Amino acid sequence: GVMFERCSLSRVSGCDISGATIPRVGYASGIFIVESNGVTIDGCRLHGNGGDALQAADIQCDGLGKLSRDVRIENNDCLSTDAAINVRCYDLSDALIRGNRVSGARIIGAQNNGYGILIYETASNPGSCSENTVSGNTVSHTEGSGIYLAKSNRPRVLENVIQDVATVQNDATLPVAAIALNQSQFTSVVDNKISRVGRAGISVASDREGVGHVEVRQNMIAS
Repeated sequence: GVMFERCSLSRVSGCDISGATIPRVGYASGIFIVESNGVTIDGCRLHGNGGDALQAADIQCDGLGKLSRDVRIENNDCLSTDAAINVRCYDLSDALIRGNRVSGARIIGAQNNGYGILIYETASNPGSCSENTVSGNTVSHTEGSGIYLAKSNRPRVLENVIQDVATVQNDATLPVAAIALNQSQFTSVVDNKISRVGRAGISVASDREGVGHVEVRQNMIAS
């Protein structure tokens, strides 16, 4: 729908985007940001994206081996029920994902998707995911974890409302939860409201030593 590649100080606002269904891994995205700084996405409605693409998303940030910084994703509706992940962020730092309504991600072809919001550091760009904030979002009806942070440094997960998530995903090799932290450290998980989850409310996991410093405080977890 909209693509920013190696851009800075750019904005997409108030757009209605649907129909990103090209069956190519990683590129069937309503909005796609590559190696860009200072990009803002706000007030957009994304729906009907995905089709049969295994890694389709409503909004995707991907450094493709590089790093994107200072991306703001605010007050959007990311509602595609054919997306593998509604909001997918690879190799992203100093980002704010706030006030979005996120729903509908499905497990397509593999167990390790179906997430509402994903922030992930790839092997090609170590140390790239740091100081990201996921705040005040409403995440619901995802087959996988609602918010999933992998290999992130100093992320903050604050004041989100998460319900009816992790309804299908049952992969014993992954942390599956409303809020799932995998190999992430110096993390704050505070003031979130969680209900009706197929697996855990909050899951903290690692397959290596030296990961920790996780603060879980003042969350409400029910059902």
